[in-house]
Amino acid sequence: MREIGRAARSLLLLAALSGPAVAGAKVLTGDLALIPGRGPVLKSGDQQYRLSGADDDVESLLRDPRMAGRRLHLEGQFKGSDGFTAERLYVLRGGQRYRAIYYCEVCNLTEFQPGDCVCCQKVLDLVEVPPDDARVIK
Repeated sequence: MREIGRAARSLLLLAALSGPAVAGAKVLTGDLALIPGRGPVLKSGDQQYRLSGADDDVESLLRDPRMAGRRLHLEGQFKGSDGFTAERLYVLRGGQRYRAIYYCEVCNLTEFQPGDCVCCQKVLDLVEVPPDDARVIK
């Protein structure tokens, strides 16, 4: 039984590290910047793309000042010549992809939007975890 669990985890990890998880999604990689009056922008080579999130969780990450300057791998859809709607967001570090989550170490609680812990009211930490970490599965 354990071998089946390991095999399933390996397949999930392989799927997370291979191509886009969303069928038909495009991939965009670059550095996140928060520009006053313009919002989140991804700088990729000579291009700058205005970013939006396909849902509230991704939108919150894109607008979080703690994310500014991080190298991102985004999966989603282009909007016009300079826009991109992100459906999935990964932080790139050391050649690996990580998911960004909000976490309370005191209460061991995970959230997907910034704010205070619902238990202890401490501000949630923004942490990067491997894509197969149990805390990122919704």
